[in-house]
Amino acid sequence: MSTSVALRLRASLATAMAVPVAVAGGALAAISPELTLGVLASAVVLVLAIEAPVVHLLLLVAIAISLPREILNQLSVGGGLGAAGLTPTDVLILTGCLGVALRLADERLDRRRFWVAAGVAAFLAIGALQIWRGLGRYWAPDVIAEFRVLAGVAALFLALPIVARDDEFRRLWRGLAVVGLGLGLWGIAQWVLHLQFDNAAAAIRGSTFATAGRVAGLYAFPVAIVLGSAALLSGHVRHGSARMALALVVAVNAAALMLTFERSFWVAIAGGLVFLLLRTRWRQRIRLLLGIPIIALLVLGAMSVLAPTELNATAQRVLSLTRYRTDPSFTYRKVESRRVEQHIRAHPIDGSGLGANQLIGRPGTRAPVVRRPYAESGYLWLAWKLGIPAAALLCALMLYSGLRRQGPPESLGRSLRIGSQAALITVALCAVSFAPFNSNAGTTMIGVLMAVAIGPASACLSSRARPT
Repeated sequence: MSTSVALRLRASLATAMAVPVAVAGGALAAISPELTLGVLASAVVLVLAIEAPVVHLLLLVAIAISLPREILNQLSVGGGLGAAGLTPTDVLILTGCLGVALRLADERLDRRRFWVAAGVAAFLAIGALQIWRGLGRYWAPDVIAEFRVLAGVAALFLALPIVARDDEFRRLWRGLAVVGLGLGLWGIAQWVLHLQFDNAAAAIRGSTFATAGRVAGLYAFPVAIVLGSAALLSGHVRHGSARMALALVVAVNAAALMLTFERSFWVAIAGGLVFLLLRTRWRQRIRLLLGIPIIALLVLGAMSVLAPTELNATAQRVLSLTRYRTDPSFTYRKVESRRVEQHIRAHPIDGSGLGANQLIGRPGTRAPVVRRPYAESGYLWLAWKLGIPAAALLCALMLYSGLRRQGPPESLGRSLRIGSQAALITVALCAVSFAPFNSNAGTTMIGVLMAVAIGPASACLSSRARPT
């Protein structure tokens, strides 16, 4: 379909929607002013999705990775503490998918991108079917909350047409650099201000900076470090200001992650960087081997001055990996994994359904036994809730996107695609001991990273097009 036909289609849609939206807005204003504002905001976001898709996607990524579920609930229409209505991420994904449907009217996906998109659509369809199973057996808010988190992988649909166009891809990666810098600063600010996002209390309260997976942005810090390193050390970023900005992205996110004291994330980052080292050319390998230690030393030096106690605690946590067999968190994960495996054996094909939970306490402690819908291992969580086939489908899509070979030409676009693959490997390693699939940040990043990783080689962001 030609561009002019697509433009006429969008104009016709806008005209057709204007009258019913106006009528519905007037009716809702008399019933619920809050709902009216929600509808009007959704209309504005829809226009943004159609006319400025890159800004729309960046807004989705920024909100998903920086705001915890409790805050999203409070910002939702019809929601509040402990219960979610229509959240900002829901609105952005729904309007984004509608905008993409209009954009794809004037282009065709190649076979690779088509089948990955079809696989993600099939995965989401399976998740939607599990809603009906879950609603009849479990607490409805848990069921809906788990599906809306899984729906984050739909970010792939929003990103696919963007990464296929040089100009939009360039704006996207520049915007992601800004978002990554803000993310790292936000992570440090949580430590400075002693903010803790407590799922039990569903509120923010001043406290010690203990994580338990509750740090806003936790799953995004490793992605920012790996993807930022890939861009910084690619050799295709020409401007000194751009290189400085990318170095700051890597440094502040590394500092924010160190302040969470999460050991397994550093192992995952090491795996992602090794993958990056193996998939790049020899010049990039030299830059990686020299650049990563330099950035690490700078971060360690800054923390030794600004946060020496936390730096010492981080070192102790990393060294404790050698004693993991006696670690309480490892003991709990073993017990929990065995129980989750029992649920998986009971329903290996269709899963236990969204919202499924189990009674479990903390071995070796006096913590009370409670019903918990969460599982520490992301892969076990997926298989428990959706069944082994659905979990295998998503894992296969990630594996294909992460391991697909990137052809020539050598360019910034190619380096970013390889960096996205390395970031996918990092997330996959994190999922062994954490559950990014049960996080808005995790699923949204997976969708965007897969879209970039399978993007066409024609989107190269060559230096002749002034990539920086």
